[in-house]
Amino acid sequence: MIEIRFSNSPHGGEIELSGLPKDLRNVQQSILNLVQNKNQQFCAIEAVMVEPSPYNVCLSSLHIYKRDGFIRVWVSENSLQIEGESEKLKIFATWFEFDDTVSGHHHHFDYYGNEWWVSANSSPLVISARDPAQCSDTK
Repeated sequence: MIEIRFSNSPHGGEIELSGLPKDLRNVQQSILNLVQNKNQQFCAIEAVMVEPSPYNVCLSSLHIYKRDGFIRVWVSENSLQIEGESEKLKIFATWFEFDDTVSGHHHHFDYYGNEWWVSANSSPLVISARDPAQCSDTK
């Protein structure tokens, strides 16, 4: 299962999505399945509620939408929201590629350096691989 932590700030906040490498690859596959299914416009992935520290709160789900436009990441209510057109979602899915041997490895997904396919209104997101001993669903 994935974990999503969030801290709000005047500058947009900080978001971390983490899990075992296999869980992150499952998110990647969910995004690719969404892109490939012409009749599907949305997918939801449940997240585990854990101690949020050092962040303020945990979010309960990830919602991904197939829509026109650049990739945009934001938090709404108790959910991490991601939207974008199919071709850009395929690129975004590569951020969830993690090797099983890598623990603590992470990717920073944000607007800077990706201006041609990421919305300037997108919140920064850190996607992190966790060691099995650190994950809530393995304790």
